[in-house]
This record gives sequence, C-alpha cells and structure tokens, in this order.
Amino acid sequence: MQVTGIMPDAIPLMSEAIRPNLLRKDVSLAGAVQITATDGTRPWRIDPFSSRDGKPTDVPAAELADFLEETDFDGPFTGAAAKGVVREYAGPNVVPVRGVSTPVHVINVRWSNGRTATVHLDAKTYLTCFAPSDGR
Repeated sequence: MQVTGIMPDAIPLMSEAIRPNLLRKDVSLAGAVQITATDGTRPWRIDPFSSRDGKPTDVPAAELADFLEETDFDGPFTGAAAKGVVREYAGPNVVPVRGVSTPVHVINVRWSNGRTATVHLDAKTYLTCFAPSDGR
C-alpha cells in the first residue's frame, strides 16, 4: 500500500495485523522507517523523524484513537455490546457512491471513548459503502 498526500511522491506503508488485536504499521521515507505498533495492550512508536535514539515512545495522543480503532478488525457491528459500541439506526437515505445515487441504510455509531461515525450500508447488499460524507 502507498499513501499519498502533501508529499510529491507516494509514501510506502506496510501494515501487518494479527487477531485478536495486534497491529504494526511501517512507514518508509528517505531511507528511514517509522514503526507504530501495539502488542494488544499498549501502543508504541519508534520514530526516526523525531528522535534518533531508536527507543519506543507512546503514540501521540492526536493519533491514538484512530490507531486503536484500527485494531478492532471486526468493526462496530460485531460484538458491539461487549466493546461498548452504541449503534443507532438513522433511517434510509440515498447518497452518491462513485457518482451513482445509491439507496442506503444510515447507522450512527458511538464508541466507548466518545468517537462517533456514520456508516452507510448498501440497501441491497448490506455492505458498507463509502459516501462522500464519510470523508474517505
């Protein structure tokens, strides 16, 4: 996988995930590799861009919620009660998906840490579809 953004070139990203909640992401840039990982209990990072000592540090608070959310491989619909996830059906809607008006079911999701999201499920397949309001 490669990440594109404000940099003129793509940035290589390698991600490894193992159930139940182990995750490691390596980002390579200018010959250096930033590692962000969790052993299932505590997330950490080795960041050659901010420190040259090579010792793990805590994942920055601004990135922590997103990173921990990635360790939930099953998402907000599997085992929601045990994870403290609240789901609320917001009703049917029609949204543009890749330029096509698509009927969807709208689900509002709130995680136990207070983060929220709106999930659109295709009304025919019940698979998640990414409408523009998802910010993806």
